[in-house]
Amino acid sequence: MLVQALYNIVDSMFVAQLSENALTAVSLAFPAQNLMIAVATEPEASVSMLLSQEISAKEL
Repeated sequence: MLVQALYNIVDSMFVAQLSENALTAVSLAFPAQNLMIAVATEPEASVSMLLSQEISAKEL
């Protein structure tokens, strides 16, 4: 998420040179983009945790 935030900062700098409306659009999309990333990574982390617990339980 740090890389995504840095990308959005650099993107905002370039888009700000185009117009104020373009910068507003990028600024409004930033929270939605973070939400999509969070929703996408949470199930992945949960499944990884459950899978690792299952594998370690079989090894004992």
